[in-house]
Order: sequence, then structure tokens, then C-alpha cells
Amino acid sequence: MIRTSITHDATADVFPTPHEIVSFLDKHIVGQDDAKLALATAVYSHYLMAASAQGKGVTGRRKTANLLLAGPTGTGKSETVRWIAEFLDVPFAEMPATALTQEGYVGKKPEDIIRALLAAADWDSRRAEYGIVFIDEIDKIRRSGQSGSLDVSGEGVQTSLLPFLDGTTYLVTRGEVNHNVNTQHLLIVAAGAFQLPSSGHEANRSPATSDSRNLSLIDLADYGLIDEFVGRFSRVINLQTLTTEQLKQILVTSLTLKEQRELFALHDVDLQITSSAAEFIAEQAHLSGKGARPLAAMLKESLQEAVAGLPHLTGTNVLLTGDSMTGLRLVYEGSPHTGPTTADRVRRVLPILISANSRHHLNQHERQTDSASRASNRPITTLFSDLEDNPNDYQYQ
Repeated sequence: MIRTSITHDATADVFPTPHEIVSFLDKHIVGQDDAKLALATAVYSHYLMAASAQGKGVTGRRKTANLLLAGPTGTGKSETVRWIAEFLDVPFAEMPATALTQEGYVGKKPEDIIRALLAAADWDSRRAEYGIVFIDEIDKIRRSGQSGSLDVSGEGVQTSLLPFLDGTTYLVTRGEVNHNVNTQHLLIVAAGAFQLPSSGHEANRSPATSDSRNLSLIDLADYGLIDEFVGRFSRVINLQTLTTEQLKQILVTSLTLKEQRELFALHDVDLQITSSAAEFIAEQAHLSGKGARPLAAMLKESLQEAVAGLPHLTGTNVLLTGDSMTGLRLVYEGSPHTGPTTADRVRRVLPILISANSRHHLNQHERQTDSASRASNRPITTLFSDLEDNPNDYQYQ
């Protein structure tokens, strides 16, 4: 796969190239090189063709505009699309297909997806029309196969999504304002794990050890997707099961580990994790067959004892170590000492902030209906930085 050293300036007035999109994704998504290139190419093509069509005055949605991602749970399907939306600075809305129901029944409808997209676009209808919509768990709205019975959460949902995929205008009301959003320029990405129920000798196979299978559009009928629905997508982009080494890399660069280190640092405690411990957690996540999803929970569970004792560990080092032979264990290095920490200042301020917020919500109705009350109940100080040294200054006039 070709790589480029060019980095895209997010403030530039030029749409990024496919290689610039891939270079950005490489910083946030581990592995999945083929899928990242396929997505970057599809995204680039979609937006340029949409702009070209608008310039020519061409109306109607292009068949090539809808994409379908297939891959095991926890392989980064939604995360990759979310990062693309952030990089391009376009509105992003996500909804599981399982929340949708057929027209005429109680439940979410395509209009609710548009409402979420409008909210992400600060209710700018034109900006929303160039956003990205991600519909997850599309494989779970499979046709039931029972003829003569209503299938309101399966085939019925697929049918209700056809106009949305084709390009149509939806009316969304917010208060007294109507917003018309046409979906013809949306980038619509559907995704699913697409794992058929196991049978026979496959029943005892772990999902993590099952051979990866690259699906194509013609395979989707096996998963209960109707021909009319499949025909609205241009291609399937496959994501592969993450290896133990890739899961380890995700763990050590994860936001969860960063946040845990920040929590420990508030107490003047240094947190480190050994390579063998990270590898053990990655191995357990791989065996679960759920990809990267269990990593955060497993890390937090492993650190629970240390977090509980943080107020008494000031000035020490905490090491999470272990391997597949010994399991995980926490090692405490150094002698705790007393003294004010950032955590102490936060703990003094937090009850005041909670109390102030409680009063804010209790008086919300009065502040909305009485301008004098609204002015008198406004807190003098709202910034945390103003509270650190003088928390008693946080009061109402």
C-alpha cells in the first residue's frame, strides 16, 4: 500500500486527498490498512462527485454513494468512520439499525437519524446534507423468513430505509422551525458483523479463531438482506479480526490508559504498565472474540485496587505487571507522603460544584420565566480555575 508523508492541514480550504485521509487514520486506527484505503478512496470520490453534480445542477442520488462495512465485533468499523467525519469536519450521526422500526409502528425512523444529524450540524440544514450517517448492526435486521407474518423489525425496516438510501427530502420540526434535509449528498455507511449462526462442527469454534471471510454484495442474501436493500449499496468493505499484537498496540495508545494515568497523576502517583501485562490483556480480549471492545473494561478492572487506594498513595509509583503464567498484579514502589495534591483541591471544589448545579436545575423553571430571578440566581464564578484557590468564593448573590 502506498504511503504519503504529506499531512493535511485541517484549516486548509482544500479537500484532503485519499492518502492524506489514510495518513490521518493511521494515527488513530490500528491495522485495517486495506479497509482504510478503501474507505478513504470512497469518501474522496463521494464528496468530489457530489460537488461536481451540484455544480452541474444534477439532481438525484448516485447509486455509488452508499457503503457497507463488514467485520467482526470490535474491529473499528464505527470508530474509523467517526474519525473520518472529524477529520473532514462534517456532521456525523450514528444509530443502530436495531432501534429502527417499520413505518406505522412505534420506534425510531429515518427522520430520527436526520434529526441527530441536524443537531450535529448545529441545525444548519445545508451543512447537514453533506454529513456522514453511520447505521450499525445492519445484519441484525435480517428478514425473518416466516411468510405471512409481520416482520416490522427486519424486512420492514429494510424497506423503510430504501427512500433514505435513494435520496429523498425529510422534514424535521424543531419548535416552530421546519428543516428540510435532502439525503442525496449524504455519505451513508451501514455496518455489521455478519456472522451466521454456527452449526455442526463450527459450533465449538471460537470467534477469534474463525477464518476471516471477505463478503461481497452477492453474499448478503445469506444474511437475510433483501435484494432491493442490497442493491442500494455500491460495495462491501471488509475489516479483519485484530491480532493480539494489534490489540496490545490499541491498549497502550488508548484514551482509557491515558485517562487512568491522568487520574493517578492528580494524586501525584505515576502509573506504568509492563509490556507483558499489556500483552496478557490483549490475549484475553482476543480470546473473547469481541475485538478491542473489552480492553477498557479489563484495564479498569485490573487497576481497581490501586484506584481505591489513590488518596493514600501520594508520591508513589504503581506498576501493573504480570503475564499469562502469573496473571496480573499491582506493584507499589516508594513510600507514600502527605501533602496537598491536585486531587485534594478538586475534592474540595466538587461538592460546591455539585450543590451549585443542583440549585441551578431546581431553579431552572423560575429563571426561564422571571428575568429578575434569572439575574439574581446567576453564579458569580463558573470556571473551575477560579475555584481552586478560593472555593468559598463560589456563591450566589
